[in-house]
Amino acid sequence: MINKADIKEILIIDEIKIPLLIKYKRKLQLSFRFLEGTLVVSAPSESKVIDIKEALLKKKTWIIKHHRLSEGRRLNQNELRLHDRRVNVSYQTGSSFSYTFNEDSLVIIHPSRMKEENALKYFKLDYSEKILVPIFEKACVEMNLRPVSLSLRDTKSSHGRCNSKHQITLSIRLIEYSYDYIRYVCIHELAHLKHMNHSKAFYGLVKLYCPDYKKLVAQVRSVIL
Repeated sequence: MINKADIKEILIIDEIKIPLLIKYKRKLQLSFRFLEGTLVVSAPSESKVIDIKEALLKKKTWIIKHHRLSEGRRLNQNELRLHDRRVNVSYQTGSSFSYTFNEDSLVIIHPSRMKEENALKYFKLDYSEKILVPIFEKACVEMNLRPVSLSLRDTKSSHGRCNSKHQITLSIRLIEYSYDYIRYVCIHELAHLKHMNHSKAFYGLVKLYCPDYKKLVAQVRSVIL
């Protein structure tokens, strides 16, 4: 079936338990990457879980290597990644919500009734609106393209989406990456307004506005691992 739900599994290699997220796509070949410690697999829609695992075991060396890299890049409890940097997060109580951010530290000030985890969520939403929307708006002007709507969400499996109704979604997790990469994602999704695929024409349009997009994607994939 085409619209199978995502499946959460565990892949065991040499007694190492690796979280596995299988996402079914309209594609012919299996592809995978590590995302925040989870091995995310894009699989053809008719693939069986047992066959997917069997195929992954053939990539055992690569998976173990990159699992260790992924584990080594996990953030500590008091850390956040902003614009390709690790930032120490601290909290203070105050009369209203605000925050200060520099190269290596973020101080979130929140009302005493607000829990720290909620204050952090509020920061991510507020900061992403301040950062992502202006970059997106500038890309719209550059490309002379505009979607029906733009929404910001905390998506884990993708940094951006454009549906057939020309509605674009950007992940608030983009604040973790460089301004150049954020711009690329905006251009990528806007290009889907003309090409609802990843054809040669699509990437030609992306390259027109972002000539070094391959380099940016490669850099981000090394961080995601």
